[in-house]
Amino acid sequence: MDRITLADGTATAYLRGMATTASAPGFDTLAYARRLKAAGVDEAQAEAHAEAVRDAITEGVATKADVADLKADLANLETRMVRFVFVVAAGQAALIVGLLKLLP
Repeated sequence: MDRITLADGTATAYLRGMATTASAPGFDTLAYARRLKAAGVDEAQAEAHAEAVRDAITEGVATKADVADLKADLANLETRMVRFVFVVAAGQAALIVGLLKLLP
């Protein structure tokens, strides 16, 4: 397994020809850059273009941490909504009892 350090300082591991990074699993930047070089593109430009394409592909992709945060936020929201429903129900019950006491 080769390890390559990209221009932004992040290390990328290449295993069996497939690039794997935390942000771009499934996009092989090394193969893409090699293909550009084979087509006559300068090496620095090919690497920069590969990184730009990787960034464009992965922009807005949720990570496992994002999903975990979202689940926690949803659980918190659910708890708050249940409390709100019970408070509203108790308020309505109190209002109905109060109104019933006013009837003759």
